[in-house]
Amino acid sequence: MPHALPWALAAVLVLCGKPVAVAAEEVPGVVIAYFPASLGIYVGSPSIAILPSGDYIASHDGFGPNHKFGRTYFYRSKDSGVSWSSAGQVERQGTSTLFVHNGETYLMGLGFGGVVIRRSTDEGASWSEPEDENTGQLLTDGPYHTAPTPVISHGGRIWRAMEAVVPPAKWARDYPAFMMSAPVDVDLLRADSWT
Repeated sequence: MPHALPWALAAVLVLCGKPVAVAAEEVPGVVIAYFPASLGIYVGSPSIAILPSGDYIASHDGFGPNHKFGRTYFYRSKDSGVSWSSAGQVERQGTSTLFVHNGETYLMGLGFGGVVIRRSTDEGASWSEPEDENTGQLLTDGPYHTAPTPVISHGGRIWRAMEAVVPPAKWARDYPAFMMSAPVDVDLLRADSWT
């Protein structure tokens, strides 16, 4: 497979919800992002996509005692994942999924107190800002929860799983899952495009 995705995306393993630090040279495959454990910043929510140009784009957020939720980092590979370079970051968004639709790149996850989506028309060099219900703020009545779950196209619609957080919000028990979907031929940044 000429464009096989690298099978090692992060340099921090998560086991039973606890971060386990490993030296970058101990991780099999190609290390895209690494923070030494001493920094108290852990790599989370990895996502990867192949861009229309054939380049790869990868993202992750950070968590841990020295990292505030809401920053997503981007990396780009021009050689099918052999080497990677930093490609910027966005603030106020995390636990997000990268996907490509109709030649444009999207990042969908949590931010601004709800569910948000950003669009890049230049393969991740710059990103739209979710300012309101017409520019990427999809659900604002949260709280919500998610992970970088797949975004798929099926039956003429784009689909993504999310979770609501229902008080008293006991972990897992009060996190019912639901699907969000939108027709494939609409503006995905508009909240009224999504069901």
